Amino acid sequence: MSTLKEPYAPMERPDAVHALAAEGWVDFGNAEEAALELSKLSESNRMHPLALDSLYRVYALRGQWEACLTISNALLEVAPHLLKGFVFRVHALRRLNRIEEARDWLQDKALSRFPKSWLLFYKLASLECLLGNIPTSLAWMKQACACGNSKRIVDMALESPDFAAFKS
Repeated sequence: MSTLKEPYAPMERPDAVHALAAEGWVDFGNAEEAALELSKLSESNRMHPLALDSLYRVYALRGQWEACLTISNALLEVAPHLLKGFVFRVHALRRLNRIEEARDWLQDKALSRFPKSWLLFYKLASLECLLGNIPTSLAWMKQACACGNSKRIVDMALESPDFAAFKS
């Protein structure tokens, strides 16, 4: 289930039903059914944060990272207060192998908006690790652990291929 906070107008029926169904299909890993539900949204709700959230995840399931980048930018435009848009953009850039751009944008734009987000520090640690900057990666990992559940964060890093340099 989505954890988006709603300072924007909630969707009304039937769009709310379609958005919820799309979210469920995405959670099941079925991009085609999710896309079908999203196609049923009225034009006025296609740029709603809940719709963009599900649409991003549909394209992520399909591995269409350029589309994900476009959608994350749209989400940042309509809901700049949501951490999710920042995380989606960094993830899309990483998947496009634009690691330095992802790192630089995260440091320049996202950290100032969410200075206590363990997830952003974790993402920075992973990007620095991918770039081979292990001491910097460790410093970001320490900040992530200081802001969040350190055991969970370390466990995530150990599972992630982005932190392969830590294991060698």
